[in-house]
Amino acid sequence: MREGELLALTPEDIPEDQLSIRVNKTFAVVDDQAMFLTPKTEKSDRIIQIDKALHDELITYIKGMYIHSDERIFYFEKDGLLKEFHRITDKAGEPRIRIHDLRHSHVALLIEMGIPITEIARRLGHSSPQTTLKVYAHLYPGKERNVADLIGNLRGKGSDGQT
Repeated sequence: MREGELLALTPEDIPEDQLSIRVNKTFAVVDDQAMFLTPKTEKSDRIIQIDKALHDELITYIKGMYIHSDERIFYFEKDGLLKEFHRITDKAGEPRIRIHDLRHSHVALLIEMGIPITEIARRLGHSSPQTTLKVYAHLYPGKERNVADLIGNLRGKGSDGQT
C-alpha cells in the first residue's frame, strides 16, 4: 500500500469475516487540513488479500482502540509514521529506509516468487502492468537465464546441454 492509503484505513476497511483490506481512499494533509481523498488512480480502489496472521493482528489492534468504524486506525500523519518506523529500525540496529521502500521490497519478493506482473500491478493499484514494469523492471536481472533454462528443461536439456 502507499503511505496515504495505509494512513486512511478505517475499521470498516478490514472486515472481520474476510482476509482482506479494502483500499478506497487516501489520507492527506492539505493546507493544514487533514482529509480523505480519492485514490491515486481508478485501479488504486481495490481489495488486497492478506494472510490470517496479519488479519488477526489488525482485528485485535482495531478492537483495542475503541473507535468508530469510520475513524482512522493509524492516528498519526506521514511524518509520525516515518518517525515511529525509524525508532523501531534504530532499536533493531537496521539501516534507515523510507516507508515506500517497503513497497519496493514487497514487489521484489513477489517477483522472486514468480507472481505474474498482472497480479502484482493489481495488488499495487497500478493503472496497468506496464506501469509496474516501468518502475520495477530493474528487479528482473537474471530472469532471462531462468527462462532459457525452463525452455531447455521442456526440451529435455538443462543449461549445460545435457539430457
